[in-house]
Amino acid sequence: MDITCAALILVEITKHLSDLLVLVVAAVLGGIIGFERERHDQPAGLRTHIILCVGSALITLVSLEVAELYKNADPSRIAAQIVSGIGFLGAGAILKYGTTVRGLTTATSLWTVAGIGMAVGFQLWIPAVIATILVYIAIAYLRKLEGRIFIGHAFKSITITAQDARGLIPRVDGALEESGVSISKLELSNLLLEKKIQLHLYVKTPKDLDVSKLHAAITRIEGVTEFEIS
Repeated sequence: MDITCAALILVEITKHLSDLLVLVVAAVLGGIIGFERERHDQPAGLRTHIILCVGSALITLVSLEVAELYKNADPSRIAAQIVSGIGFLGAGAILKYGTTVRGLTTATSLWTVAGIGMAVGFQLWIPAVIATILVYIAIAYLRKLEGRIFIGHAFKSITITAQDARGLIPRVDGALEESGVSISKLELSNLLLEKKIQLHLYVKTPKDLDVSKLHAAITRIEGVTEFEIS
């Protein structure tokens, strides 16, 4: 009896080897994008992207299986709900700080990862891999490239690490304004393990910016421990 059960289980596993491959590939591709988001301390990081991509691939596999069992079923109907259903996750990744909105990139990466998972589920391997590569490049490298392309506008990235967020943003804004620096984009991240917070700023600077003077003004702010500009 045990041998028979083991044989049946082995047969079932063999039948679903292609499904196993689909889910593993989905986990890998989702993890690539999630890893980049995790590196930047985003609320939706490695685990979220992996789970989302695998879940999208699984739902797509289920829709295909249902279409096989019931010949009149449309496999696209179940899979299509992923696109609309992913909206609540994207909304959860978007946060608002005053007049600044943060998390749009993470929200769009979640939406795209769902699409990658669907592509893997339908075994569209090449589009899924190409999409993963393009999204990773866009998230990881285009911010630096933007600064080089628009060098005439003197855009720079600033990272400020502090022990407490209370009153930090207004004081940083005031110090930047005194140096003629205007904020184009602001992101706030929690470094939970270090019990600190980080401000990631994309700013427009005057061509005659005195970096040492700005450094001194920012580091004088109570609670600020690190300042980087590039």
